[in-house]
Amino acid sequence: MQSIDSLRELNAKLLVEVAEFRKENAELRKENTVIPDLRNKLSEFDAERAEFKRKIAEALRTTEEERTRHDVENAKLKAIIEELKSENIEFRDRLTKVEQNQLQDDSVPKGNNTPNNNSSNFNSGVDHHEKSSQEKEMDNFLDETRKKSVGEDIRRRNRNFSVN
Repeated sequence: MQSIDSLRELNAKLLVEVAEFRKENAELRKENTVIPDLRNKLSEFDAERAEFKRKIAEALRTTEEERTRHDVENAKLKAIIEELKSENIEFRDRLTKVEQNQLQDDSVPKGNNTPNNNSSNFNSGVDHHEKSSQEKEMDNFLDETRKKSVGEDIRRRNRNFSVN
């Protein structure tokens, strides 16, 4: 009878152990339902991360394109500035020549080929100086040249800006 009692005792221990295993199994099943949720969240985060990487790459590409476009535009504008500086120097040179010609014309008395150092005659000539036809012609030429240059610059800039 001892063996029946020991078997009953062993059976009771095994039943307790089975109950513990069932309880542990239920807990593990509960945890296993959390794992797929975590996997889904991880997949969502990976997708968001990939989208952020794509957006960053697009922003970098756009920034590079804009930088290149600005560099080209800056180079064009620098070329225009240099051209305008060159034209400005050219016009200053012309103006200096015209002023020198005017000073030379002013220093030679009109209608008198002999030099006269009389300061009263010199001053009176300056006070009542009228431009000679050559001076008027030069002034008109410079005015027309400047107008054409400005007009060409405006048209060129308008073309450049309409192309860009």
